[in-house]
Amino acid sequence: MDDYTAETLIVQSYRTENVAGWMAICMVTVKDWAEKNGYAYEFVDDSLFDFVPPWFREKCKSHVLPQTDIARLHLIRKRIAQGWKRVVWIDADILVFRPDFFQLDLAADYSFCKEVWVHQIAEERYETTRCINNSVSVFTSTTGMLGTYVYMAEQKMAYIHAEAIGPTTIGTQLLTKLAEVMPIRVLECIGLFSPAVIRDIARGGGNALTSWKMAFGNVVGAANLCSSKVGAAASAEVVTQGEVEKAINSLLVSKGELVNGTA
Repeated sequence: MDDYTAETLIVQSYRTENVAGWMAICMVTVKDWAEKNGYAYEFVDDSLFDFVPPWFREKCKSHVLPQTDIARLHLIRKRIAQGWKRVVWIDADILVFRPDFFQLDLAADYSFCKEVWVHQIAEERYETTRCINNSVSVFTSTTGMLGTYVYMAEQKMAYIHAEAIGPTTIGTQLLTKLAEVMPIRVLECIGLFSPAVIRDIARGGGNALTSWKMAFGNVVGAANLCSSKVGAAASAEVVTQGEVEKAINSLLVSKGELVNGTA
């Protein structure tokens, strides 16, 4: 246990109505993980959007994800100002299936996430893209990265053309670009699973999952299940709720053996 354990706050946010059962399961696994590690836990409802600067909201209009990206940073800033030594944001669609493999880097003053995204390019042929994402974002009270990231994100939004704003403009896109000019600390104990990977996990294996394992190269204890890619009809870029539920069941029952082992 490091000096910050008792002063670490885990934060999640999501709506409180019409919550899919699989999303509720994900949040329960995170809360349980936090409690077992001695971390405090806070759930924030849609009041999260109160942290979005008015000009930022006006610029984004219907683009919700950039607003949640900036809101979480201002919320973290406030919690640190209130005395927390480490604040960790965890997206609501993250499932912790092997808690002992999902651990914070206690030596780092900040961390984001390593991302390997698997794309389908032909029938049973896949390619991978390496990025950095903010689905789990860790900041301590001593880091300079929090202020730097807020500044960069707000500058990006201030000068970008409205039609160029996308879901990951100040999240994955900005962090991945930043990593081209400086090293970025990342957690390698959480995987981001694209629809193709989720579908393979649900059915017990496949080429997409194999591609992800080869490219990622680390064991993981948690998964980002990408709720924005869950829909009513399956396609190359969308999974159904039923497929996600099957994948969750596989991950929880086997404690991730399919993604970490040789299956």
